[in-house]
Amino acid sequence: MPNDPLFSLNSAKDIQAINIIENLQGKGDSTPFQSGKIQVNGKFYNIQFVNNNGKTYVDVKREFKGVFSYFRNRWGNQHTRCANELKGSIKNILQSKEYVLVKNNYNALLEIGRKTNLKSLEIGNYGFSDNRNLLVKQDVVSAVNRTLQKEGKNTQLTFNKIDSYNNIIGVTTRTLNINNYNSLMSNISSSKLEVKDDYCQYYGIEKSKANAWVQFVQQPKNLEKINIVKKLFSYMNQDTNAPIDEKQTGWKAEFRKNPDQALRNFVIKNSSLNFKEMTPEFLDKGVDTLKEFINISNLPEGKEKKDALKNFFKEERWLTKEDQETIKKKLIDRMNEDDCSPNHAMNELYNGDKRNFNKLYAFVNNILMYATFRQTSKLGLDFFHENNIPVLFQHADRKHMDLSKNNKINDILTQNFWKSGRTDIEKKGSEITYSEIRHAKHLDEKFGEESGIFYVNGVKYNADFKVDDQLKNEDNIINSGNKKDKFIEINNRKYC
Repeated sequence: MPNDPLFSLNSAKDIQAINIIENLQGKGDSTPFQSGKIQVNGKFYNIQFVNNNGKTYVDVKREFKGVFSYFRNRWGNQHTRCANELKGSIKNILQSKEYVLVKNNYNALLEIGRKTNLKSLEIGNYGFSDNRNLLVKQDVVSAVNRTLQKEGKNTQLTFNKIDSYNNIIGVTTRTLNINNYNSLMSNISSSKLEVKDDYCQYYGIEKSKANAWVQFVQQPKNLEKINIVKKLFSYMNQDTNAPIDEKQTGWKAEFRKNPDQALRNFVIKNSSLNFKEMTPEFLDKGVDTLKEFINISNLPEGKEKKDALKNFFKEERWLTKEDQETIKKKLIDRMNEDDCSPNHAMNELYNGDKRNFNKLYAFVNNILMYATFRQTSKLGLDFFHENNIPVLFQHADRKHMDLSKNNKINDILTQNFWKSGRTDIEKKGSEITYSEIRHAKHLDEKFGEESGIFYVNGVKYNADFKVDDQLKNEDNIINSGNKKDKFIEINNRKYC
């Protein structure tokens, strides 16, 4: 119905960028927005956009219903508290970086949906979590599907990330705990990984695709990449007298030159921001502990290996009696706070292993986890390519700014600070997303347009907005019949 509201909200604070983009976005630069009516908590509000001298202005007025509504709408004060709150919210949204990123993704997804002839199409979601999570929070895909349906296109898009595939097969932060690491890799290599039906349903992934991911990971060349403990052991113990392969590059070449320094550099690269303030002495202890675990894990199966692992993981090595008491107290506090079980509290506080209370243990744990997820993320791009699943890559940093800003993309593509072994705070840990970007560019070079990767721009320019409280001579622009109309200027031309 023409008079029906475009969308409904429980309160003015609930309005999001995607509501405006889906329902009020115009047809081009000349009309960037279209006016319309919305419903908030059962009441109706008219949103009006006006363009004047290249600027856009917005006003929101309450539309009264019932007895005397004609007179109230014509001569009464329609700028109610809620109307003004809505106007302020819309202004803030349209001047935000989030709005630009959501709009760019909405338009990109809409274009993909319009071009495909498939009834359902899965799309891989890559980029910094700040950007990916924003799209999920605002449910951009559902808005795109509604628009496609209005256009007569019977296509349903779904968004997924490789983390969802990992969760389905049980590769998680918990299973990658150092005390579970070897058994997980053994399960993968011996085809014992189980695809969980309820997880498939939860993440909206067909079981056949989940099984395809299992088979993909189990390929020897891919298994070699993700089994960090086995891979590093082979690098550390390679035959330095063997002829050098001219194509040998990367970590294998670095370990051949100087295995101890290479391992240290590997740890620096795979240190998460949680450990950015570590001292050189702590780093050295972490390297030695990781090396010890790698050597034990690669011993032949038997009593020696079993005893060595038992000694490595014994709690007395990592936790003092005081530590045990502190852990016990923290667990009780968390159980009382969340009204949860001991296992839940242990998972929340220490990722299922109380030895993570020890910073050195947690550090080694973190290195293996970070390095493994770095590889599964890159393999995910290969998997999506092989299975004709397009990838939407957020070409934006954590603040939603485009990676072309200040040539940041070049810094990412050429980053290799870890090779110097530096440990200053600014040079600890390389973002997994950086590795994903470099791998995506490699696929672009290899396959061109057939790579299936679509880059969505972030915000290209910083904006310094001016807000006009009132549009001058508004009655000459819009015949509202209400002298109290106030239009707020929206200027986002710098967000292009």
